Amino acid sequence: MSRSPQYDDALPMIADTSAGLQELDAIQRQIGQRENLDKLTPEQLKSIAEYVMLRKYADEMERNCDLLEYDYAKLKNAFLYDFLKAVNTRLAYANAFRYFEEYMALNKISNPFAMSFEQADGYVYFLQGKNLSNGSIRQFVTAASSLFTYVSRISNGKVRNVFLGSFAIPKKKIARTGKFYDKGVNEKILENVREDFETIYSSLKNKELKAIVRIMIDSGLRVGAFTGRFSYDGGFFKTVSKGKEVRGVLSGDSLHDIEEAGLEKKHTFRKWNADKIKNLFKYHSKKLFMEGRIRFEYSCHDARHMFAIRNYLLTRDIYAVSKLLNHSSVVITEEYLRGLNVDLTFFK
Repeated sequence: MSRSPQYDDALPMIADTSAGLQELDAIQRQIGQRENLDKLTPEQLKSIAEYVMLRKYADEMERNCDLLEYDYAKLKNAFLYDFLKAVNTRLAYANAFRYFEEYMALNKISNPFAMSFEQADGYVYFLQGKNLSNGSIRQFVTAASSLFTYVSRISNGKVRNVFLGSFAIPKKKIARTGKFYDKGVNEKILENVREDFETIYSSLKNKELKAIVRIMIDSGLRVGAFTGRFSYDGGFFKTVSKGKEVRGVLSGDSLHDIEEAGLEKKHTFRKWNADKIKNLFKYHSKKLFMEGRIRFEYSCHDARHMFAIRNYLLTRDIYAVSKLLNHSSVVITEEYLRGLNVDLTFFK
């Protein structure tokens, strides 16, 4: 690829410094040999500073010229539709990119892959000006950072991820502690947790949400599985979770709740998305916890942990549980069972 005029202009600037070409060669040797700067004259130090600055400028011009090859729109689509498999993640990232593109338009950034670290910090400040929560800001910056990492890999490092190590990104809050599976789970604790989930379930007024929670308790499905892709026929269901098709059997209670809510067999939960389910469940869980009616403040994902632990205690078969949870590796299942101190060395 031909170099830009700016790059070509930089070369004679380097050659025309007061040191001259021969002096520049000497400077390069001095830098390479790490000579003591105290031994150099002021003129030599000035020449070194000029050389380093102009060399950096020329390298940056050459890099920016190379980065013109990378088309943002095409790479974004490849990242969203070829690289990301989970539908909900794709939708969340696509929404985040709308903010990123608004920032680029506002600051007249035509090639984001040539952005500076200062411009990356500027994007964080731009998001803060939108009065977003710290969690949302972190999510939107993570989406941009993931895209840059993806492009960095396929460009063999020519594109750098300017979002890594940014001091402007809000710090992550300390995760909620005191989850039941951190306490060393036994049958008694698990039974108490099951009672808590039944209390949350009973407190719900919305019949469709009750059906969702019932299925989470009895089948261990991820929240993302309750989308327009969920369908059922008789006592069987199928859906998509993390980009993979999942099939399973509905408990009698789950089937009863679906029919009680008058839901259709195809696209059963079309009105629902992951955020809506998680927020409503969190609201009811926190309310009941504050009233002292349940022992912990639960998330939807805790139902999945409960399902994993309960089934392992029943079967003592970690591979069967891993298959039920649709895990890609039994190592992930072990993490779900950490409260039981399951030793995986037997399975390796």
